[in-house]
Amino acid sequence: RKKKEMRESGKYTDDCFKLWRVHRTVCEMLKDRGYSVSKKLINLPIDSFYENYAASPNEVKSDIRKEKMNFSAEKEDGTRIYVEFVQKETKINTEFITKLAQRMKKTECKHCIYIAEVLKKDKKLNTLIDQQKAAHGFFIEKFLEKELYVNITRHDLVPEHRPMKKEDIKVLLDKYKLNQSQLPRIKLEDPVTRYFGLREGDVFKIIRPSETAGQYVTYRIVV
Repeated sequence: RKKKEMRESGKYTDDCFKLWRVHRTVCEMLKDRGYSVSKKLINLPIDSFYENYAASPNEVKSDIRKEKMNFSAEKEDGTRIYVEFVQKETKINTEFITKLAQRMKKTECKHCIYIAEVLKKDKKLNTLIDQQKAAHGFFIEKFLEKELYVNITRHDLVPEHRPMKKEDIKVLLDKYKLNQSQLPRIKLEDPVTRYFGLREGDVFKIIRPSETAGQYVTYRIVV
């Protein structure tokens, strides 16, 4: 009802509401990955979002300036990640990736996520991203805005996924006398895998409710 009233007030554009939802999901995603993100930022109200990121916050239905939304977060061990919201008019090409890598190098940030309204398949772009990873250890992820309108891990039909630490994976394999190749698989492209930023060889502990046992636990390796 509250959202409906805000829409009817006519103050915000549909794009503003969409980007507000994307921003919240991104903050939740980084929090779930172990980065320090405040509850205040995660639960930022729509009016505060508009005040912070609108081109002209004192005017009605002002455009959101996505470059204002860019931010970085840090884990307790000092690992940093940079998030860039791509302006609609920005061309995502090799020049964009090159400049993004330069910013990462300058700020000593090895991990980046960029989020765009449209993403086209481009082999040259993917090759360049792979080259940046090989040369500098940069890990660059990309998401469509529409993929982040809703936090899929909060959906009732999605069981709890917990990324496992390397030492816990070893304990699991030793306990059941298994090789990693014997574990059930989950694809690298799976939405939940991408949400947590897992890579090949990483393992999820998946917890489902069970009427008989209370919980049913399975494990899946990212391939």
